Amino acid sequence: MNINYAQHFIDDEEIEAVFELLKDGWLARGPILDQFEDAFTKYIGCSHSISCVNGSASLEIILRALGIGDGDEVIVPNVTWVSTASAVNLTGAVPVLCDISSHLPNLCIHEVETCITPRTKAIIPVHFAGISIDMEAYHQLCQRYGLHLIEDAAHAVGGHYEDGTKIGSSPLSIAASFSFHPAKNMTTGEGGMITTRDKNLAQKLAKIRSNGVIRNANNGIGKAMYDCTEIASNYHLNGLAASLGICQLKRLDEFVSKRQMLWETYAGLLDGIPNINLIPHPQSSAFNLCIITVKKNRDDLLVWLNNEGVGAYYHYPLLSELTVYKDQKKCRFGNDFSNALEYNKTALTLPLHPSLDKEHIEYIVDTIKKWLDQ
Repeated sequence: MNINYAQHFIDDEEIEAVFELLKDGWLARGPILDQFEDAFTKYIGCSHSISCVNGSASLEIILRALGIGDGDEVIVPNVTWVSTASAVNLTGAVPVLCDISSHLPNLCIHEVETCITPRTKAIIPVHFAGISIDMEAYHQLCQRYGLHLIEDAAHAVGGHYEDGTKIGSSPLSIAASFSFHPAKNMTTGEGGMITTRDKNLAQKLAKIRSNGVIRNANNGIGKAMYDCTEIASNYHLNGLAASLGICQLKRLDEFVSKRQMLWETYAGLLDGIPNINLIPHPQSSAFNLCIITVKKNRDDLLVWLNNEGVGAYYHYPLLSELTVYKDQKKCRFGNDFSNALEYNKTALTLPLHPSLDKEHIEYIVDTIKKWLDQ
């Protein structure tokens, strides 16, 4: 048996939609982009959605739109994909790496407060594995210090906050960033989305996404067709990706429900197995990742699973141990990372995606048991 740790789910509807767009001719910034953004806004329950080329770019765009740059600091978790931090570097600001909590791989709010300095301008917590952070607690912290709260929701599309509203809809943050990479709960191949309730910020986000260009009405009759007011790159999503995204969005709740069912199957089968603990998900989770902690010899189990056809992985190597950051020339270490270091030694990600069924999960758990019985 060969089981991928992640796999997108695309059927005939998505293929037909992309094919029709190819025939129609709108491959770049056509009406399909507006349709995708409008559909996402309605689904999330936010005020504005701005599509972009990927989730990494969406974080950079948010930071630039907020005026964050040289001399500023932004607090990020030490356990995350590298773009949560590198987006900060790309603005000229410095990412401050902070420890996670002892029971979940989400940023530890108590450690965050110890990282704040007069240079701090924002905090970017990650809804890790699809598990929402405590929005109210972070909002109060940001209010107390005059900081922006930016949600990295790359893992969390289709998930909910503790109050039952969709992640990305909260008035407590300035903006949320989503990823549509194939390993996420829905995909556009590559792609991203920003949500916000702030109209002025939304306009600035859209401008930065489009080379800093403002297009004039009436096709520029009597004046230039457009003006450029700041230096920016082209971060636009293409029409083919948007077409795929519209179809995927219709099935997102179905995808999340299937992920939850599979995760609950894992929970039942792993219960009581010695030295293996399943990181819990609340009902509100987007269930993007299924993570276990292995009391000892995690790497041996990882190799064993891979050799048995199970695409196990781990999320993620610590930022503080990556070449670009470990000498602190491109970042600042906010604390000692005791929880992140323990997590990094023991965490392992098991396959979780809608293409799996109960038999796949049973095979994976049986393979873990065989390793333990050696």
